[in-house]
Amino acid sequence: MQKRIIIVGDSFSLGVGADFPDVFNNVNKLAPKIREGWLSDWQNSCAEVVAEDIKVFSTDKIEDHGIYDRYNSLSIEYSKWVQTVYTTEYGKILESQNIPVTAENTLPGIMASRDRLVDYKHTWSNVLADLLPDIEIVNLSRGGGSMSSVVSVLSAYINQSKNDNYETLVFFHAPDPARKHIIGTKSFFPNDTIYNSEIDKLLGYTRDYNVASLSHLQVNEEKKYNIEQHNFMYVENDLYIGEWYQNIYNTQQICKANGFCFAWSPVGIPVIDIKQNTHNMYPNVLGLDIQFNRTPEEIDEEFTCLYRKHILLALNNPTVDPSEIYSGCLHFTGKVQRLFGLWMAKSLISNEEFWWQK
Repeated sequence: MQKRIIIVGDSFSLGVGADFPDVFNNVNKLAPKIREGWLSDWQNSCAEVVAEDIKVFSTDKIEDHGIYDRYNSLSIEYSKWVQTVYTTEYGKILESQNIPVTAENTLPGIMASRDRLVDYKHTWSNVLADLLPDIEIVNLSRGGGSMSSVVSVLSAYINQSKNDNYETLVFFHAPDPARKHIIGTKSFFPNDTIYNSEIDKLLGYTRDYNVASLSHLQVNEEKKYNIEQHNFMYVENDLYIGEWYQNIYNTQQICKANGFCFAWSPVGIPVIDIKQNTHNMYPNVLGLDIQFNRTPEEIDEEFTCLYRKHILLALNNPTVDPSEIYSGCLHFTGKVQRLFGLWMAKSLISNEEFWWQK
């Protein structure tokens, strides 16, 4: 029976950042350029942040906030540049130059969405697929995905492919808790979206938003709702924690019901903090039977969460300079993602009894 790994999660498991710094060469030739000197400023800042991160990992204290302020400021500058790349009217520019307008020459060229990254060779899951060609790798992750959308997408995919005869492992990356999830009755994708598969069409009904940063919800072209008070209640009363545990449990049960193997990892919260309910931040209020023995920390003590594993792989590899770890969008570069893909391939082979466990 052929083996299959289904990856579900958010932007970090999707592989956002894999095109950095190649993004500056990959964008549409008509796109505006980022400030000269930004990349060197960014690389210097990254090296400073990595040095500070090492201290934070051991002490849990930030000693120099200015380092992170510079880093965040440069990231905001990058985000604003990305926005201008997306909003440039390439079609009008091409028409003014009497150049035929096509779907290809009007693409912004930035690889941040699922439809752009799913086949991009430098994401960690595609590196993994190249290294283990006998295993089918299906990455259902979406940037900004909430816990609920992870479960919804997995359910939709299973329903679509329920007749497939595979030995399946679901590798679930539990996203940031403070995100909300909507499934609409109309697709949220624009009419000109190029779909890669039937599952991408299904994903068009799902929308997520970050309650920590979004105060208004645009439900259609005419209606926009102020959800600020809801967000305050959601965060200040920790309403997301119970839902977060519930979705881990739901994914476990889905895998159990379908005879799938199951492993999971938080994206950014160390497993030990969740287990020990550090600072009373992660109470399992419903007492759900969460399988902590199914996290990669069981076989690798450095894999406390997906985020830290990427960083530690980079720090322990002499071919990666600290300035090359982070992308401008605060994810990991293709160079670092390759290391994670290599680690996964080796671990799947050497720890087969852990990964392929129901």
